[in-house]
Amino acid sequence: MQFLPLDSTIVSNPSRYHLAIIESWMLWPTDETKRLDAYKSAVVAFGQELRREGKKLDHSTIAELLDLAADATPLNRMAGLVEDPYRDGLMAGNVLIVALTGSDEKGNRLKLGDIYKKLRESFAPQARKINNSSFVNTIWQNYRSVSHLWAAHIQITENQQRPVFPCELRDVIEFLWLSEEWRRRGETTKSALKAPTILEPGECVRIPDTMKFSRKTLE
Repeated sequence: MQFLPLDSTIVSNPSRYHLAIIESWMLWPTDETKRLDAYKSAVVAFGQELRREGKKLDHSTIAELLDLAADATPLNRMAGLVEDPYRDGLMAGNVLIVALTGSDEKGNRLKLGDIYKKLRESFAPQARKINNSSFVNTIWQNYRSVSHLWAAHIQITENQQRPVFPCELRDVIEFLWLSEEWRRRGETTKSALKAPTILEPGECVRIPDTMKFSRKTLE
């Protein structure tokens, strides 16, 4: 079981640094090198933004930013690198949402194969030539450990004209509440009577156990 490396200050004083950690895990759950690079780029960009706003940074923070900036990918280049991971993450989040809430015309829960087919056609028209749903299945396997975070992103930004990734800073605790609810539901719901649960208990990247969030009912 893996935990997001978040500290308890996120509850009382959430910051852009916390969001950078969440973002990097959502985009690259299986690639530690790219995850670290994304985090560095986000933190350096945040430091530069603070300086432009005239915010005073202490010497230790400036030194840390300089160290990170030395080998961080520039943010304008990083933006081009996240397009595919963002698309794939959205697909995984939608797989989880539809698997938990979707049903066919008879009211039966949709099978994952049917979900893969629908999403393959919606998200990746170029993949329609593939005779099966392996395209979406591969993405699901790569991103299922963070699919609950993507489901929360989809839910919390559904009414935003320009969705903020992963959420507005002021909404980060609600975002984490929602992600935990999606995770719990995924770990206790089966797509069929004899099938395993949609998410295997312990496979998801989650908030530390020491961080106690109130339960929030999914709408």
